[in-house]
Amino acid sequence: MSVVRPANRAFLVLLLLSLGSGCITPTGSRGGSALPPSLPPGPVCYAVIFTSSDWRTGGNDELDPIDRNAGWIQTVRIYRHLLRLGYDARNISVFYLDAQPDYGDAGAGDIPESLRRMLDRRRAATSTKANLHAALRQLASRMRPQDHLVVHLSMHGRKGAWLESDTGETIRPRELRRMLKPLAPTQRLLIVDACHSEEIIERLDLPGTSIATARADELGWLERNFSFGEFFFAEFADCLGPGRPDRVEAAWSAAAARYRHAADWDYLKTRYGGAGLPQTTIELLTFEPVLRQESLPAF
Repeated sequence: MSVVRPANRAFLVLLLLSLGSGCITPTGSRGGSALPPSLPPGPVCYAVIFTSSDWRTGGNDELDPIDRNAGWIQTVRIYRHLLRLGYDARNISVFYLDAQPDYGDAGAGDIPESLRRMLDRRRAATSTKANLHAALRQLASRMRPQDHLVVHLSMHGRKGAWLESDTGETIRPRELRRMLKPLAPTQRLLIVDACHSEEIIERLDLPGTSIATARADELGWLERNFSFGEFFFAEFADCLGPGRPDRVEAAWSAAAARYRHAADWDYLKTRYGGAGLPQTTIELLTFEPVLRQESLPAF
């Protein structure tokens, strides 16, 4: 299965860990701070949102700006969903391109003040591989098996199973695996929202649940009004409670159903001032995300 995005553009999105009771915020926990002396017995929710590509100059901005700032808009919407799901802003780390998003774009809607403050750190909030690795390394030192984690990575996906940012940095599956393997929550959901993203999750060889938004041989699709990640978290009503083993699969199915409607969008053939996407590109687009479960059940 797979999801869809503009040709040669791809997004790697979401790693979500969740099981047991609802989210609990540890008193005194702050992003980048030391672990508090004691933590509650229930799971604590953490998240990392990493967006390293966007359509600032993509497409035809004068005729059809639908791609522009799509990554930023997706980032804001997913951040808001996480807050609604019970994730404390102090436990969410956001990295966006150069940490200078287009705040004036109305498509993002209301931007939480906590997100603005985080990005104001500039260099610390830029989406570099070093920053991502540092954030995951810090989480590995503080997380317990019962805790929940979301990692949302947004990059271009290239055939051959590698990811690339707008700055030219790349992440190979073996590098991503090294970053994620030390994290040991009981359950893991990884959403790779990118062109050819099925190739990535196939090579990670990590326990838990993974979602790819495009098949290995197909392109992905993301724009300001269309994001599998946003659809998924809109369906994932809250942090999982006991007795809901189907929560991830149910959210995935509902999000996938919304995604499939894009396959019928006529504007794919008429966008960019009427020129439309090339037919050969449209034939490579798919709207069926891939759900893969390894070793452990869904949340």
